[in-house]
Amino acid sequence: VCPSFFSRASSRASSASCLASASSHNDLPYGETSGAILVIEDLTLATMDSDLLIDAQLRVNAGQCVGIVGANGAGKSTLMKVMAGMRDVDAGRVALKPKTEVGYLEQTALSGSERTVVEEARSRMDQVNDARRKMDEAEQAGDAAALEKALQTFEQLDGFQAERRIATVLDGLGFERSQWDTPCSQLSG
Repeated sequence: VCPSFFSRASSRASSASCLASASSHNDLPYGETSGAILVIEDLTLATMDSDLLIDAQLRVNAGQCVGIVGANGAGKSTLMKVMAGMRDVDAGRVALKPKTEVGYLEQTALSGSERTVVEEARSRMDQVNDARRKMDEAEQAGDAAALEKALQTFEQLDGFQAERRIATVLDGLGFERSQWDTPCSQLSG
């Protein structure tokens, strides 16, 4: 399964949605983008033994769909980690439009998982799942104020569209509907 990167601008101008927000400990590369969702300028990425990217350029505007394709070891996952704020650049600049949400589903996260494809995708929606859990807890406790707060958070996260977003992402990754209930451990590649 390929690593996945999806962004959603707060203006909803972008057609892509995220599965999971990047963890709060990640330092997302927000900066000036002149209206673009993502700007990469003069980017150089290297590992100990090879250059992955040298002086790379990219501009992604709202509504554009971009695929990252390359041979094993070409740096696709490394670039994704940079965009998710999980790795620093060696040189150059990567900037996300402020308030853009970033999600990153690590390729190795699915290895050996006994969850189904759809369960794994759903599990990566940390903020939505947390808001849903708080709604359930507040409802069971009969706490109307807590329920209202959790519901407001859930709505702000567009939680009622979560299943549609999961379907869009899985379709976009090329999963057939018949594969959605397959345990990830039975998939290869």
